[in-house]
Amino acid sequence: MQKKFFTLIELLVVIAIIAILAAMLLPALQQARARAQGTACISNLKNLYFGLSAYADANKEFFPAANSTVYYAERKKKYTYFGWTAVLVMYKLLPEYKKGSTTNIFLCPTGTYVPASTKGWSDTGDVSYGLAKGTTGWGQLAYYEPADTYYHANRKEFLEPEKRNAILGGDSIHTKSLYQTNALYVKDPSVTNRAVGIGGNRALHMRHNGKANVFYPAGHIKSLSKSEITPDTWMMYAGAVNPGAQ
Repeated sequence: MQKKFFTLIELLVVIAIIAILAAMLLPALQQARARAQGTACISNLKNLYFGLSAYADANKEFFPAANSTVYYAERKKKYTYFGWTAVLVMYKLLPEYKKGSTTNIFLCPTGTYVPASTKGWSDTGDVSYGLAKGTTGWGQLAYYEPADTYYHANRKEFLEPEKRNAILGGDSIHTKSLYQTNALYVKDPSVTNRAVGIGGNRALHMRHNGKANVFYPAGHIKSLSKSEITPDTWMMYAGAVNPGAQ
């Protein structure tokens, strides 16, 4: 009995069908992956807010500053660049993760752009989601060396009409070095141009299908597009970043 084999044409037809099916499925898989990452990011922000809220409960309604100079008694060392996530870890309001960890609540699953020397969250908290850096009149001035430009935002102040839409923190990027920066620049609401281009600015990063996940002082979370980051949000967003960031 003679064995049957695929002809070359039949084999090419099968390969072509597989290629077409793969091409049809790949976008759907990518979209599903993006949705899962966005959901994980929102979950991270919810957990971070619990830590921020607990800090405000214990500190007369003030949130931690994005950067502070703090003496860490357990390590007997004063850090000049001590970010807000590290402060919350220090006070045991958030779980501590191993230095260099890239899978933790401090980093967005999509925001993989970190300095080569860091490769993840550091125990000084300089790589994490961003918190409002603040400006004059934004709560209480923090203690920060060598020059202090960071503020402790007051939770009660956000009840004021002009601040009800103000963003406290969220997805962030340093537009020059392309890492998740722990601070976000705030602009006065009178400035209508929210976008920043290539440079050293710390801004919201639209990394979730053209949107940025943000959280507010009351704890609610939103995904905002560029058009939704209006002057009353107080926040800047990256209108452009260096090649390589998406």
